[in-house]
Amino acid sequence: MFLPILIAAAVSPSEHTVFTCRIGDRVAMVVREGSNLAYRSVRRGGLELQITDGSYAREGFSGGGELQAIFKNGPWTYVVFERTIRTNFTGPNTPSFEAGVDVLRRGRVVARRRCDDTAAQFAEQLDGAPKTPFVEH
Repeated sequence: MFLPILIAAAVSPSEHTVFTCRIGDRVAMVVREGSNLAYRSVRRGGLELQITDGSYAREGFSGGGELQAIFKNGPWTYVVFERTIRTNFTGPNTPSFEAGVDVLRRGRVVARRRCDDTAAQFAEQLDGAPKTPFVEH
């Protein structure tokens, strides 16, 4: 499987990966070095995009919640997220899990990419990184 090779090639020894998922022929990842978060998009073995100085937000919902890593690049905002949503309000709670990357331009969603693996999630909480308000997307 080439996913671990891509991740190993995109992370330095002082960093560790806190989120990764395959989206078609790309791998979206969030890496952490101390309190610093970076977003990387890897495609066909090469680094396609990197944005540093990320922040995080967390929001609770009735029956679930969402954790976000947020990266700004000029008018663009990349929201890497995982969320759990309650889908059944009569009978047992049947949660829905979703993770992916939404791209916003000046606050408006222009691209929605979901992880091919529906079990993708952050490997750890992002406490210690800069915290910002939750981004609606």
